[in-house]
Amino acid sequence: IGGARISSVLYDRAGSAISRVTPGSVDWATVFAGARWYHVSGITPALSDTAAKVTAESLAAAKRAGLTVSYDLNYRRKLWSTKQARAVQEPLMEHVDLLIVSEEDARVIFGAESAESLAKRFEIGAVAITLRDQTLAAVIAADGKVYSAPRFEVESVDPIGGGDAFCGGLIVSRLDGRGWDDAARFASATAALKHKIPGDFCLVTRNEVEQRVSR
Repeated sequence: IGGARISSVLYDRAGSAISRVTPGSVDWATVFAGARWYHVSGITPALSDTAAKVTAESLAAAKRAGLTVSYDLNYRRKLWSTKQARAVQEPLMEHVDLLIVSEEDARVIFGAESAESLAKRFEIGAVAITLRDQTLAAVIAADGKVYSAPRFEVESVDPIGGGDAFCGGLIVSRLDGRGWDDAARFASATAALKHKIPGDFCLVTRNEVEQRVSR
């Protein structure tokens, strides 16, 4: 039988709790107490005007609390236009320490061709661009250097969630104190393993990822 079916995603978020959230409704100081890292998906501000305002509010609060902030641009055409996505998200970049974006979204939303150009443009400490390259999975510009993540080939069962798995792998690596080179490899391997798992979630252990990296 032929290969895997092409995925199609339905965003049924209208009327959801997060789409109705309003500025001032969350006590961010309490939420962030004891935390080290705050990660946001670009899908959240796309859900409603108030969700976009709360996203901005939360990012500013996270920086005041001393957290490291990562942001996955995660552009979805079914949720908003490129013009809206650019207008809403460009101002958010001032609060971001790590931007994660696909090669296509970097070009479509920000008109950027490289991680280095995005890092310089928005004065972001680190930018990771995921690629569709045959050998590389991502390129990370950080601390004035460029790091590449190799592509770990696996049999793809379900690609949905691969981007989130990459983000998770990158974040946990940095929280563990890994350098950007090791973190890039770990994130790439995590995303590869997700492709072998049906459903949205990357149900793997750190040991499984480490074994994939070391092959």
